[in-house]
Amino acid sequence: MDTLQVGDEALRARICALYLRSLRVGALRWLAVAALPVGYQVATRRLPGTLGWIADLTAATLALLAASYAVLEWRWRRRERAWAGRFGVR
Repeated sequence: MDTLQVGDEALRARICALYLRSLRVGALRWLAVAALPVGYQVATRRLPGTLGWIADLTAATLALLAASYAVLEWRWRRRERAWAGRFGVR
């Protein structure tokens, strides 16, 4: 495998890691918005049971998405370092 191809793979890994970071940040922002009705329900118990359940489910789903994106981003960063370090490409 020549150096140019390794550089392309390292660049691809970096682009994927940056894309997953943007997805993770977006999921965390939506999690902050989804946590508002959950906090309101915990504090006041005024929301109907179904709406509270849906808010809990939404917050849990967004937290799971953010965690998944963080793991995938970490794996792509590790792959980028491996490709770049293999032939000294930066």
